[in-house]
Amino acid sequence: MLGRRAVLKGGGALFGLGKPTPSRFPYAGRPQPGTGVAPSSGQVFRGRLVIVFGPAGQVEGVFVYAPGTTPAAGNPPVVALTQSNTDPFGNSVRPGDANPGGTLIAIGTVTAGGTAQYVQTDPGDATHHPSIRFGTGDSAETTPGKVTVTSPGGSSVTRVMQFILNAPVFSTGSFSGAQMTLTSASEDGTTTQPSIALLASAVGGGTTTTVTVAPTGASVTGGPFTSTAGTAANPTLVETDGWQTGFNYFNSWAATVGGYPNQYRLLPDGYVHLMFDVSGGTVLTDGANIFQLTTAPTSAYTPKQLTPLTGIAVKAGATAAQQNTAYVQMTTSRVVQCENIPAGTTRLVGSVFYPAAF
Repeated sequence: MLGRRAVLKGGGALFGLGKPTPSRFPYAGRPQPGTGVAPSSGQVFRGRLVIVFGPAGQVEGVFVYAPGTTPAAGNPPVVALTQSNTDPFGNSVRPGDANPGGTLIAIGTVTAGGTAQYVQTDPGDATHHPSIRFGTGDSAETTPGKVTVTSPGGSSVTRVMQFILNAPVFSTGSFSGAQMTLTSASEDGTTTQPSIALLASAVGGGTTTTVTVAPTGASVTGGPFTSTAGTAANPTLVETDGWQTGFNYFNSWAATVGGYPNQYRLLPDGYVHLMFDVSGGTVLTDGANIFQLTTAPTSAYTPKQLTPLTGIAVKAGATAAQQNTAYVQMTTSRVVQCENIPAGTTRLVGSVFYPAAF
């Protein structure tokens, strides 16, 4: 009968816990690794736990090489899981735009200092949250695509969490030109509501437009919102615009005190509705400037061409009269000018429509 010590001794040997067996490496007829690769005991490894560690400055990680090839200098791995810049043979495994401190999984051949396809965990720093980076493999890529999940510290019930997706950037861009941000509701459920924000910025960080969708509605900031269909010459325009009040006045014209509002807005059909009530002008000759529309984006209120605005009511002195031949005109600089205005006119009133240059 086997005793307890004999059973334990036999089981330990079976699972590699007893006296180590001599290495039978190399095996005849099998590809042999290059210098620096330790012996193996077979083609399949099975284990519960793998720990990879080493002193600072030494290469460590897991490296996979193309089937049928020998790991050696000049044969970089097809997959590398490491924080090192090279494999054990000096082959570069870290793309040029990867974070120096993040654990990297390189996929495909990597040239020294170049950019290759990879996935990397980015530990972040004092000002940046941890993220996961995705390299495209394009040689001109300077900033990879990135996924970031954030949650500010502290215990404030007004804090939110965010999931941020950034597009990769070429060397010509100094800003991640496309970004999507998903924001949670605040912990208290009332201070901040959940939202989705889509941001696009011009190369170099110029004009930026953001589309935000929240439970209360959708909004566009930084640029006009348009939807086109069919052809460029016959687009479908969708525009939500409030009354605008940006005016510059010329030649002593000014808003009539106690008169109608001076305002304008872009309509869904692409026409601009302009209302004005001005008085006190000192120059009535044809082509004399009266006022200009100044609200940005000015292109939304610019006419297609020099446009007559008819149906203008004029007042000369104390006498109010409708002058059927009197009108003003709107230039492509959004300047309204006198045209056929009777002498002695002291007030002009109009509610007119004209097509915008969309």
